[in-house]
Amino acid sequence: MAKKKSGEPHPHGDDMRELGSKQRAGKALSELIRSVGTELTEVVQDVSAGIPGPPRIISKAEALARHCWERALPATDEDGDVTPGSIDYVKIVLDRSDGKPGSTDPRGDDGKESVPDRVSRLNKERLNTMADDVLGDIDGNSQATA
Repeated sequence: MAKKKSGEPHPHGDDMRELGSKQRAGKALSELIRSVGTELTEVVQDVSAGIPGPPRIISKAEALARHCWERALPATDEDGDVTPGSIDYVKIVLDRSDGKPGSTDPRGDDGKESVPDRVSRLNKERLNTMADDVLGDIDGNSQATA
């Protein structure tokens, strides 16, 4: 089977071609973000024990995770006033640590039917049509007695 040229129209429409290129770009970006995140470039001062320890070098991913945690947790200022954590960061931390809850809407954000749901629906309709044709021939054309 010959490979299609990029100028040829996609058999299922240009939306599918664009979707494929967006998915490839998204995967490439995710891979690059993961690889940059593992670079050991950030320096932090560990003060968790109450007394400052030697500085540590951590990855960018760990620094970003620490930033999210700092913003999510409530903080106490010098006057003793407690400021609540940012709800946006709380959501990020919970989604990433516990897993994001599934969507109850079977359609995507744009209201379109997903590809697996569409394939399932079309196959169901096709099978029902075939069954109606078979049963219609038996019931309508047959003179069988039971």
